[in-house]
Amino acid sequence: MNPTIETRNAAKHVWPADAARRAPSPLNGARAGVRGENDHRLPRLAAVLLLFLVVPAAHAYPPAPDHTFYGMVRNEWGDPIDVSGARVFILSTNGAGAAAPVAASTQPGINYRLTVPMDSARSLKVDPTSASRLRQSQPFQLKVQIGAITYLPIEMVLTRPIGEPAGTTRLDLTLGVDTDGDGLPDAWEVANGLNPNDPTDADGDADGDGISNRNEYLAGTYPFDPSDVGPQPPFAGAADRSDGHTAGVAAGLEVAG
Repeated sequence: MNPTIETRNAAKHVWPADAARRAPSPLNGARAGVRGENDHRLPRLAAVLLLFLVVPAAHAYPPAPDHTFYGMVRNEWGDPIDVSGARVFILSTNGAGAAAPVAASTQPGINYRLTVPMDSARSLKVDPTSASRLRQSQPFQLKVQIGAITYLPIEMVLTRPIGEPAGTTRLDLTLGVDTDGDGLPDAWEVANGLNPNDPTDADGDADGDGISNRNEYLAGTYPFDPSDVGPQPPFAGAADRSDGHTAGVAAGLEVAG
């Protein structure tokens, strides 16, 4: 036999095992199709998962129960405000918000009650569910509007955080100027023989009746008449009237523009 011819024939021969490996398999084709389909689905699945992660983060904080402010709005003489159309409103970094009328109440010592919508988010970095809703850490001021004039009460010279949702805060508001920051309007101090430049006289007792000058102002009694004791403020927050005040800070009125 010619060895050259045998070598050529051997090179052309296809063994059965090789044929089986080279032949196309329906199963292999199906697997390839599944891989290709999955390759297309993966980006879609990733996008859907990302959507579920991002969307709740933007709206993860639902509205919370309202916070209520209440108290007495007084003029610089210590008299409760009784003017038709007067109102209290809240001002925050969101702008002007909820408002309530100033009017006589069936509950003694109160002539306004303001309900403020709250958001359950604590961080100011998260968008609120509504621009009218505030967070408990959000600074605010309460202002009083009478006609075309907006007053900044002496208690609101400095902003303060609003407080917990579903909470209530007694916050009495005094219109006027408080030069020494003791919570007593200058006009009332001058009229009652006190010094509007002395921040310590609010805690004094000018008539020796056991009632501080500040509580005499809150009760609407005369601080120089020991027989005029009157009903005392039915709350423990009288000292709060001077919270955050500093000597020489004067609160007054702002003309609405």
